[in-house]
Amino acid sequence: MPDLAGTGPVRSLRMGKGEPLVLIHPFTTNARIWRGVAEELSDRFDILMVTLPGHYGGDPASFTAISIDGMADAVEAAMDEVGWKTAHVAGNSLGGWLSLELAKRGRARTATPIAPAGAWEGRWDYARTLPVAAKFLAILPLALAGRYLEPVIGGWPLTHRIMLGIVSANHRAVEPQDARAMLNASTHCSGYVAVLVNGFLHGGMRDVEQVEVPVRLVLCEKDKIIPPDPYGTIYAERLPNVETILLENVGHVPMLEAPELIAELIADHALRYRLPVAI
Repeated sequence: MPDLAGTGPVRSLRMGKGEPLVLIHPFTTNARIWRGVAEELSDRFDILMVTLPGHYGGDPASFTAISIDGMADAVEAAMDEVGWKTAHVAGNSLGGWLSLELAKRGRARTATPIAPAGAWEGRWDYARTLPVAAKFLAILPLALAGRYLEPVIGGWPLTHRIMLGIVSANHRAVEPQDARAMLNASTHCSGYVAVLVNGFLHGGMRDVEQVEVPVRLVLCEKDKIIPPDPYGTIYAERLPNVETILLENVGHVPMLEAPELIAELIADHALRYRLPVAI
């Protein structure tokens, strides 16, 4: 059993048995963000949780390699390492964007993007890109300071409340170990600036219409980072085979406050489209 409850760096985690499932974390976090969801799904899925390059425990990479294409390459490489040509793929925020990129590359059997990033019209769509970039740039000084202060303030309830208030609607529903792991990862994200710059230059999700696999698009009502309106609208209108679900009373990273609910949403979608077993 992998060390899901830890708070240190981790390149990847794998657990469970059943249908192959890749879980991709949001920006600034790492594979540990999926602890609660993975524990719920491990009896039905063979789960691979990958930490992206430039994140806490992820493979080292150059500034230019910490891009959407580079991070998608890294997830593909991790799938290749375990011998998976395809898998069900779910991701949150940046991970949701990457889940759709993998689907476009033919590596996903199904995709479950949760509050996905990338829903803007090219690099010059300032109306959508600048608000998101501004929020993360505002958090950057806190992340840098937290790297040095975390040993002192990391266990303080007030620290967790402030941090969780950004990504959760109900901070009291988040397990303390998950809050500590997220804080630790967020303050050790070496690719923070590179991801923002490269994501901006990339210009958002391209050729959404080319995603042919079944997609369950999960939007979060209380999302302060990437609100359902307008960001979810682009995906909901342009993905050709999409089911859209709006979750009430959860924030941008709903795995923290509602892991059982997120696990069931992923499982229900993936198992509906499982491949037949050869006899």
